[in-house]
Amino acid sequence: MHNSQAILLLAYGSPDTQDDIEAYYTDIRHGHPPDAAQLKELQNRYAAIGGKTPLLEITHKQSKLLEERLSTKTYIGMKHWHPYIPDAVKQIADSGAKQIVAIVLAPHYSMMSIGDYKARLHHAIEEVDPTIQVSLIKQWGDNQVFIDSLCERIETTRKSFPHPDWDDIEVVFTAHSLPMKILEMNDPYQKELLQTSTLAAAKLNLPHWRLSFQSAGRTRDTWLGPDILQELQTIKKEGGKQVLVAPIGFTTDNLEILYDLDIQAAESAKEQGITFKRIPSANVTPRFIAALQDVIEPYLYQEHILVGVNPEK
Repeated sequence: MHNSQAILLLAYGSPDTQDDIEAYYTDIRHGHPPDAAQLKELQNRYAAIGGKTPLLEITHKQSKLLEERLSTKTYIGMKHWHPYIPDAVKQIADSGAKQIVAIVLAPHYSMMSIGDYKARLHHAIEEVDPTIQVSLIKQWGDNQVFIDSLCERIETTRKSFPHPDWDDIEVVFTAHSLPMKILEMNDPYQKELLQTSTLAAAKLNLPHWRLSFQSAGRTRDTWLGPDILQELQTIKKEGGKQVLVAPIGFTTDNLEILYDLDIQAAESAKEQGITFKRIPSANVTPRFIAALQDVIEPYLYQEHILVGVNPEK
């Protein structure tokens, strides 16, 4: 193990129990508690998927597998739940490590998403130990091993359709929507999503595919679209009968996957007579762990020289 270095996996977080949902939601809302209706709706969504998501458990497994592959102590830090990012930084500082290679477990950069992780991480380092250096890997949606992992899961899912020819399947790549105002900031998020989609579509030689969004927040902002629910209606009008959804913006099973797609979108598709299938999440599949290794490895010590230390990468 490289004692002077640590790998830090950053993820959104998910409540452990139904009793944690209010505190979790309050954290997401910057300390403002949700009203009774908002809380009840979120509680109902978690109840519909069994009470909780496996996000934390899966992230721990990803961490363990990477630690074994890279021989470098690996930690996890969550944005909105335990273990929080500052807790992870304190653990790293207590270990004596002075270099952190951090990666957000979401492949595409946005100032509103990855940029927020960066700000929280740097604030935690300033609070805990300002001498720690950090290299934050900001985007990796074009990594070839990641694309291979994505295509592998898409191809597996294709074979499960009643009519498995690509000509008979509409592929919809999805990612979490963000407020439309990011486009005015020249934010690269949408372009990076399109790049990942294009690379996967080219590798699989897909005749029909499109990029859609999901899980938009309920604010007064206009959010990126089209939403997956709208897209299903469009596909129906165009005569499509089979839809394969590939949520490229998510790498681990979470509420947006298990409820928004597997329940809400699947029910909408069923009502319209569409055969709807989602690819398995990356989770701890060997090809995905290999992709994370491929992304992180250039930032680790090689012959006692730290390469790739670049906070803006």
